[in-house]
Amino acid sequence: MSFSGEVKKELIGQAGPARHCQIAELAAILSFCATVRTTEEDDYQIVFRTEHMDVADKYLSLLKKIFRIRPELVRVEDKRRKKTDLYQIIVEDRETAVRILQAVRFLDERGRISDSVPISRQVILERT
Repeated sequence: MSFSGEVKKELIGQAGPARHCQIAELAAILSFCATVRTTEEDDYQIVFRTEHMDVADKYLSLLKKIFRIRPELVRVEDKRRKKTDLYQIIVEDRETAVRILQAVRFLDERGRISDSVPISRQVILERT
């Protein structure tokens, strides 16, 4: 197993009991595995993709714990790398997507997605 695979496996095994810890984990996962898109109706959707089933399971687990939602996990073919499948989870409901994006602080002051916000400001850090 590669070093990055070992790190991912170790991080996935960690479970923060406090809600703010779970939100910080979710923010980190979203920073590296998700994109936010806007529909023609100006609705937000969160599109999460990973080649690691364990990471997808962790994302689903966090969504269930924090927001009590269970979006569908879909396996899709990765057309760029024919050997690997991708796991995709889409949060299509605008209100749910906004709640998630607000919790992980991916919205700017005006409630819009900001591409210019650095990851260090997007990820929630709290001292305990």
